[in-house]
Amino acid sequence: MDAELKRTVSIKAVDEAAYEYFKQFVGAALSVVEVGGEFGIRTEDGKVVAASSFAEDDTFYCERNVLADAVGVPVVCSVCDFDGREFMAVMVEEDGRVLFGIYVKGDEPEEVNDVTEEPDDEVGDDNDEDGADDDYQYDEPEE
Repeated sequence: MDAELKRTVSIKAVDEAAYEYFKQFVGAALSVVEVGGEFGIRTEDGKVVAASSFAEDDTFYCERNVLADAVGVPVVCSVCDFDGREFMAVMVEEDGRVLFGIYVKGDEPEEVNDVTEEPDDEVGDDNDEDGADDDYQYDEPEE
């Protein structure tokens, strides 16, 4: 898998507790969905894994332009290796594109954060045709 890994986003350093929490998604069938112009990675039962609607400094924030290209395609969370260091990544199954990735702070791989994309202003425009700002309020899915 290492040779096929295609990083399209920065892989974030997180605390150990966040990393351990994220392990529950390893191997899970996931999907990228769009709701109200925002994008999220969700489990089959609707649990949000990462989303563009989160604050940019949130551990599980992911850029809209990265997720927009993966709506409707199978994605999976896997434990990966990069230069001998472990990280977890949500990837497109078909081509190995990484949509979201994390590793434990203090175990920083060299050059892991060198691949970033500038946000695409055209994806999920925040304004309606009339220029009104959409204040998207996310509702947790019913259990």
